[in-house]
Amino acid sequence: MTRSPRVTQEDMVGRLARQELYLSQGQIAKLENGLRPINDFELLAIAKALRVPVQAIFDEAVLKRAK
Repeated sequence: MTRSPRVTQEDMVGRLARQELYLSQGQIAKLENGLRPINDFELLAIAKALRVPVQAIFDEAVLKRAK
């Protein structure tokens, strides 16, 4: 998969807010580090904000665990 430029946590806060999903930078950090479970509607909004299919997020998670 070709990587896009990185999106900061603050950028993600804004992108999610435009979808009326209000997560703080701290909540996003916890999601990234596996310290907070993710809800299905959050996963869908994050995929939309990143402009990737939901499956791409799962694929990335599998790659990280394999390292």
